[in-house]
Amino acid sequence: MSLMNWALLVVLVIAAGALLYVRHTLVFKARIRRGWLAFYLTVAVLMAGFTVATSHTLNDYVSGLFIVGMLLVFASWRRGISSMELINGFASMRPLAQLTQVQLSAASRGTQLIATVGQVTVVKMMFKQDAATLAKYLKQQMPPQRVVIVK
Repeated sequence: MSLMNWALLVVLVIAAGALLYVRHTLVFKARIRRGWLAFYLTVAVLMAGFTVATSHTLNDYVSGLFIVGMLLVFASWRRGISSMELINGFASMRPLAQLTQVQLSAASRGTQLIATVGQVTVVKMMFKQDAATLAKYLKQQMPPQRVVIVK
């Protein structure tokens, strides 16, 4: 097995560890985006099939395992609010202290959160909790004047 394949396995283990850590630290979990979940799972299944069908060496299998594993990490990633940050994606974690404003508004499926830095919207998420519950928690974690409930 080549050094590159060992590096791929290390990256996969680190990504899986980050996934477990983030899932453990979330206080409020955002609703799952089913379209992305279906996309990642479909591509992972296709890639697993292609790997089995076309691989001839251990290096081929490890490369395929890495791709399938990362797709499963992306599919399993949960977005939400932790005690210190808004977690939107694998590489998109926004510390609450950096946010200029967090707007919470009632929507048909729950509560929509829109976080901005300056004039730029950086995060949009849907939660099943009501706006008052989210606002109460966020006001404890960041300056209360930055949390706004839109009627």
